Amino acid sequence: MTTAKEMGFETTECSRCGGSGHYSFNPMYGTTCFKCNGTGWGMTKRGQAAKNYFNDSRPKVAAENLEAGQRVFSKSFNRWWTVKNIEADEYNPGLVVVNYNVQGEEYGEHVQPDREFLLSAGEELWAELLAAAIEHQETLTKAGKPRKRRIAA
Repeated sequence: MTTAKEMGFETTECSRCGGSGHYSFNPMYGTTCFKCNGTGWGMTKRGQAAKNYFNDSRPKVAAENLEAGQRVFSKSFNRWWTVKNIEADEYNPGLVVVNYNVQGEEYGEHVQPDREFLLSAGEELWAELLAAAIEHQETLTKAGKPRKRRIAA
């Protein structure tokens, strides 16, 4: 999985662990820094705003419009799946069942028909959306808000 830092969003060194990813020892988690989850860095407000812009611009589709074979991200399972089929939920009127087939195992998710799923984007679209988000990042202030005036070049 590509991190926000690798994608080019603005980050800063963790102020708690000094970028090491380690802090005081505890028997359950070792020396993992809880502020940065052991990464040694965190998002700046500008970087987080640009990442949110990127995520909001990614293609989404409502559950009722999904098609077999589409690759979608399920928030319930927190992973990417390939859609097997969509059917009306016979036990819960008004809901639909999105079925996934993973390594011979079938999984179903009962959702509202208008719930949006994140679609997997091709490499070209991904690069295009990322470039737009990085460009947007340059137009933001340090607080992650849009600039009110233009910067002299």
